[in-house]
Amino acid sequence: MSWSVSAFGKARAVEQAIEKQFTNSGICREPEETIRQAVRSIIKTSLAPLHESCVVRVEGSGSMWNPSGGDINSVSLRIQPEQGFIE
Repeated sequence: MSWSVSAFGKARAVEQAIEKQFTNSGICREPEETIRQAVRSIIKTSLAPLHESCVVRVEGSGSMWNPSGGDINSVSLRIQPEQGFIE
């Protein structure tokens, strides 16, 4: 299975959008679900201290496959505050 989340905008709006994506995406098979929940927690922890007007881009994804009797997991996470955003 694979999963992904992404959002770009002001910190609080991004936090809400990402949480909604995690909530609506269903549950993965273990151990992928534990990894997915760890990424969810890292994103929450990373966004919490940002000022609400800070603009940030979040992209996270993961997948798990079993080529020959053993699970292989891949995960990617990028949390990047953006500078110079003009409204």
